[in-house]
Amino acid sequence: MKVKFNLNSVTLTREPGDPKFYGKCAKGEHLLLHYLCKWLNARGFKLIKKRIEADSEEFGHMMGDQYQPYLRPPKRSPGDGPHIFIVSGFYALRDANEDWNAGEVVLNVYLDVLGKQPDCEERLFRLRSPGEKGAA
Repeated sequence: MKVKFNLNSVTLTREPGDPKFYGKCAKGEHLLLHYLCKWLNARGFKLIKKRIEADSEEFGHMMGDQYQPYLRPPKRSPGDGPHIFIVSGFYALRDANEDWNAGEVVLNVYLDVLGKQPDCEERLFRLRSPGEKGAA
């Protein structure tokens, strides 16, 4: 998998050997975000996968149904990794795993989501691979 972060998005490119994800009621998208979460956490991020509905009261500005997944830092011990949300901006239209299975998907990224990390953008871009602009 190739991962390229921009300021407000992350592009995931499926490579030969990467799995495809399927399932109804956002199961495929949950599997994709779980795969991405493990991949990012192995590279210095500290994220967990949750359902938007479970956090909508706490983070007030979030909207989604009972199935929609997203990635965020844990609230109790968010760690030194960037405090970001990663979520599909087109969830109501199709599952992100459909684009992933076709070869590439673009997800939305929100910075400093806990309001405690003014250097969040710098931390995010510090985790990119050296020599490849935008890649993690």
